[in-house]
Amino acid sequence: MDRKLPYSPLKQAMSAQLGVEADSETSFQAEHTLIVGVCDRLEAIADALPEAPSHESLSELNALLRFGIPAHCRHEEQALKSALESEEGTPGWLHHAAALITAEHLDNEIIMLELAEALEDYRDRGEKARANALGYLIRHFFTQMRRHMAWEEKVIEELRAKPE
Repeated sequence: MDRKLPYSPLKQAMSAQLGVEADSETSFQAEHTLIVGVCDRLEAIADALPEAPSHESLSELNALLRFGIPAHCRHEEQALKSALESEEGTPGWLHHAAALITAEHLDNEIIMLELAEALEDYRDRGEKARANALGYLIRHFFTQMRRHMAWEEKVIEELRAKPE
């Protein structure tokens, strides 16, 4: 019963379910709620150090850090760009705010990739002496991400409130 399988039935089933969910309507606020959940899970990992995160938990988190959140950010940037281009008379500060959001997305993506790699290394090597460094990186990321999303939500709120 411990033989190699040519594919993962579990992952295929999960992928199919996620595909159905991915094709359903959502909002930036709903996606931010999911990202807050990622931050909460990372905070729990940081709190549990030097205990290494489980492989299952880490696999999903790393997929979110490497692919999911960056895809959300690219979509958000495009939506902001479209909103700013379609609105005449948009205050200059909103254009600057959108540029700052895009720059922060790039910075955050670099940190997310570094964090995903650090989490995997820590799990695989079990170097308890590096727990403090990993904890610092995790806390830096989720603190920065929570602040960034609050800023984005403020900018989006201002865009929506702009008089027609």
